Amino acid sequence: GLAAQSFFSEDLVQISVPVLTRLADTLRLSAHLGVLDNLEVVYLVRRVPNHVYASNIRVGSRLPAHAANMGRIILAHMPPDRVDRLFSGTVLRRVTPHTAVTLTQLHTQLASDRAAGLAWSDGNFEAGISSVAAPIFDATDMPVAALNVSGHAADFAGPARRSLISNNMKEAAIEISQRLGWLGTQLPVEGGAPAKTARRRARETA
Repeated sequence: GLAAQSFFSEDLVQISVPVLTRLADTLRLSAHLGVLDNLEVVYLVRRVPNHVYASNIRVGSRLPAHAANMGRIILAHMPPDRVDRLFSGTVLRRVTPHTAVTLTQLHTQLASDRAAGLAWSDGNFEAGISSVAAPIFDATDMPVAALNVSGHAADFAGPARRSLISNNMKEAAIEISQRLGWLGTQLPVEGGAPAKTARRRARETA
């Protein structure tokens, strides 16, 4: 199992690097890829633009999944009872006043992220820094990773800029997911989600 996970991570990184490099250059924001490891998000890829601000996150860095938006967007697409089991008996550490510190608060945040299709953060983890994360799915229709871009709050200002970031994020996440064997064509969101694949329906009703 560990060997399989190692090979999967290498494949995921190889697929993601050119996509994140393009994303960072296009949006002039730092781009990252992360996976869930128990209660933390582990950063596997970091690409930065030629810009005044560059994320100080390094490959191998770990952040609490309940507070970081890459963790939130992965958790948002997991079955709620699995999230409950994952955090059972765990004290949710407060990082900023925006951090969910109870399971009820966390589920409310995850529902909001799932409904939006993306997990936005405006100072949620670090004052003055904004970011947004998108989920990455594998061939079984499960969230296996996430990508995000981050920068100064001013780099995210305005509806047109947010729309540009959102569209590029979704396109990048879909491209990586499809190259991992995912059969979807748009990221799932509440209230307007594409039908679940037969595999996921069968798994959830088994």
